[in-house]
Parts: sequence; C-alpha cells; structure tokens
Amino acid sequence: MNPRLRRIFTPLILLFELKTIVLCLRKRAFDKTAGVDGLLEGSLLADAVKQALAQAVDLQSIIAALGETMGIASDDSKGLSSAYDEAGLRGFEDALVRIFLEQVADRKLHPVIREFIESFIDLRNIVILYKHLRWELESKAPFIRKGAIDTSDFRKILESHDQRGFDDLVRGVTGAPAVSNAAGEAALESVLLRGMTTKLRRIGRESEDVGLILDYVWRVYIQARNLAVIYHGEEVGPDALEKELIL
Repeated sequence: MNPRLRRIFTPLILLFELKTIVLCLRKRAFDKTAGVDGLLEGSLLADAVKQALAQAVDLQSIIAALGETMGIASDDSKGLSSAYDEAGLRGFEDALVRIFLEQVADRKLHPVIREFIESFIDLRNIVILYKHLRWELESKAPFIRKGAIDTSDFRKILESHDQRGFDDLVRGVTGAPAVSNAAGEAALESVLLRGMTTKLRRIGRESEDVGLILDYVWRVYIQARNLAVIYHGEEVGPDALEKELIL
C-alpha cells in the first residue's frame, strides 16, 4: 500500500490486531512467553506494544503501551483495568474492542471504512443483545456507541424482551432469516458474518480501490477464521462445522 492507503486502512488493521493482543495476554497468563513471540512475528502492531506484550511484567504496563500507541484516554485505560479485574481476559477483550471502536468512529474516516466500522459495531451489538435476551442477564448491556443503528433501538428490544423485534433486526442487517435462540451464539455470528461478506462484496463492486481492498482484506480474515474453525473442530461432526463456517 502507498502512504495514503496505509492511513486509510490503519483502523481496520488495528481492529484485527486486537485479537493478537488478547491471545498474547492469554499466553502470558500461563507464562508461555515463547508463544507470544510466535504470535507477534508477523504482527503489524507498533514496536512499543510488541515489546510490552512480550516483556512487560504486569497488565498495567501493557495497558499503558496500548494507551500511548492507540490513543486510549486515561479514563478508558482505567476501564480496561477494571474490566480485567471484574471479568478476566474476556472482560478485558470486550472493553478493548468497545473502547477502540467508539474512538475510531469519532475520527475522520474514508466513507467506505466508516460504513464498515459502523456495520461492525452493529454486529457486535446484536450479539450483546442476543446474549442478554437468551440468558436474561441482569447486568447492564454494554452496547457500543456510534454504529449505524442507535443503541436506543437495542435497548428498547431488550427492555421489552421483544424476540420478534430481534428477529426483524437480524433480518434487516443481514437479509437472512434470524436463527433460533436454541441454535446458539456461534450460529448467529455465522449469519451476521455472512451478511457482512455480502455487503462488502457489493461495496467492492461499486467502489474504487478502497472498496476492493476492503473486500479482499475481509475475505482473508474470513478464510483465516474458517481455517481456525476447521483446525479446532477436527473431532466435531460435519453438520456442526458447517454451521460455523462462513461461505
């Protein structure tokens, strides 16, 4: 990519690298520092973040490095620490993605990247809504702001336990019928990701260089996800695998 395209795609690259950060922290939690080096070998994260993930002795040092390179405000850094204390790495990951997406959405973005970020936020919010509806969670739903769908729409469905409203929401976002609650979170995510794939194919056809590259990057991401599903699901039957693969 030339300098212009690198600037345009930096938010997208960082979004996909958030999983790298969490995987490194997961290995560090079990004192597997050798595995961290392998994860970071092909990473596009800033050197300061790589060094913190590989060498820092505590989470606060890593959060400080993230704050400096990703522009995370001090209050949000405290939020990351609190999320880790309260819910471990899963809570940290959810908070990191939420903070990152909300901050990115406040920036000046290329229209194609903005449409993707807003759609990605919507998908995350739909999964959050699904979890709270299915499991009747009492905790406040941590919906992410700045998506194409206002968070008030998600809260209305949640407060009224409107399953039909939820199904209509999924259908409107993906163009596909909503999955049943019994199908599980993985099946819902597959439907949502397929819907995103369809949208990005359309954008790739209709736009110039940025749309084409975005479609390509997304297809690479989906391929990597599918390979991970196949690798970790060797002992699972083909029917179960098919539900999680994004085709």
